[in-house]
Amino acid sequence: SVVKSLSITLVRDVDGKTFVNALDGIIARWIQKRTDEEESSLSAFRNSFLGRNLKQGTTIYLTWLEPSRMLVSVSTKDQGPCQVDAEVKSATVSYALYDGFFGSSPVSPTLRSSTAQLLEAILTK
Repeated sequence: SVVKSLSITLVRDVDGKTFVNALDGIIARWIQKRTDEEESSLSAFRNSFLGRNLKQGTTIYLTWLEPSRMLVSVSTKDQGPCQVDAEVKSATVSYALYDGFFGSSPVSPTLRSSTAQLLEAILTK
């Protein structure tokens, strides 16, 4: 259990609802029947994107501080220092998102393989 962070830089404009819907598919693989804690965490996660127009170049940071705590930050080019937009306090939701990017069936297979190659290069130095 070490701190892990993922930055997602958008290569095109997308509205927040589209971004959330894409990640809902990932979460649905792990959580069929949601508890109140999971629903609260999902609501906080979704609300950080809904109603926003995410422009090309926007960076979204997902930071896993511990298994049951993940921070969500959205940073745009014209914004000042990055702030925390949401905190996910459900280990299940946090793990579902982590697995969606780094698990056996990631949304971006190249992300997973390039991360593995980078870690290998760091560890073998």
